[in-house]
Amino acid sequence: MKKVVMMLSILGLISASPILAENTATQTQAVHQEIRPIVVRVNGLVCGFCAQGIKKRLLSLSAIQSVQVNLGEKRVSITLKPKTILTDADIKTAIQQAGYAVVRVER
Repeated sequence: MKKVVMMLSILGLISASPILAENTATQTQAVHQEIRPIVVRVNGLVCGFCAQGIKKRLLSLSAIQSVQVNLGEKRVSITLKPKTILTDADIKTAIQQAGYAVVRVER
């Protein structure tokens, strides 16, 4: 009886290995997707003071790791902390609260 139970256990582990490998690959892909910055096009972004206001407001959100502002392209790049989620609506709200209009959010 012990041999039968042991054999079934071993077979169960062997058959589960591809599933575990697939889940690990999926998780790895999700992490890589999070690392890619979110790009936000912003109207009214014309000076260093504008950039500082937006950056300060966005960095107050717990999911955001870093913010880069490109004044020439009126673009804000946001990098999220690992394993966090931030919706487009949250981003738009934060930028609107800083006094600027969001043209679009690119993921």
